[in-house]
Amino acid sequence: MSQKYPIKHENPALLVVLILVTCGIYYFILLYRWIAAINDASDKPLVDPAVGIILSIVTCGIATIYYEYEIVARAEKIARRPLPEGVVRSPELKAPVSNLKEIVLFGSIASFVLSLFSVGFLFAITILFTLWLTYAIQQALEYTFVIPQE
Repeated sequence: MSQKYPIKHENPALLVVLILVTCGIYYFILLYRWIAAINDASDKPLVDPAVGIILSIVTCGIATIYYEYEIVARAEKIARRPLPEGVVRSPELKAPVSNLKEIVLFGSIASFVLSLFSVGFLFAITILFTLWLTYAIQQALEYTFVIPQE
């Protein structure tokens, strides 16, 4: 199942380092992969991944909130489907947080508002939340598409 989708296992520490070192550009690579994987597994495509990236940049992240929510919502539905014959979900794969959709939606909106109106400590909290959320979404997709940890 994992060979068909452009998702691969991401080490949490490396994921955070790559996002920070590239000043967030690596996030767009992840977003592209996430949208492509969800499009491949869904009956109705979410959006073309390149268009998703452009809209996320043009809207200063507002479109990203919608895309992340849809990615998690669709991943949740896909994860409920029976696995193909011969595919077994490894016990290493942790199931995503049960309310990840709500965390993505309300947490991202709150984080976006805080980042607009704060500097200093609150801004640092929004960055930490965003990094955690990025890993939580990646982990949810790894669980959904049965991506083995290397």
